Amino acid sequence: MSVHKMQDKATKQNTVLEPEQVIANPIYCAPKAIGELFGFSRSTTSRLLNEYKENDRGVKDMYLSLSSTLVVIKIEKFEQWLKLKNGEWL
Repeated sequence: MSVHKMQDKATKQNTVLEPEQVIANPIYCAPKAIGELFGFSRSTTSRLLNEYKENDRGVKDMYLSLSSTLVVIKIEKFEQWLKLKNGEWL
């Protein structure tokens, strides 16, 4: 096992001292939470997920159904799918 020297010394600026300093970007979201994130009702979110099942518009693996009561949606792919759906009602 080799020993590595630290390149930078720990300072107040480069060290996390408080939990509030940790920022994480969510990757997956529950249907209720993704509705709140995008401003949709729960029924609209369900309708969109059912529509995705019928036509994925080339966006694969947008959500994971982990059990009968647990579904998580990949936020980035959901947004990508919505952009492809945009304007179809015209």
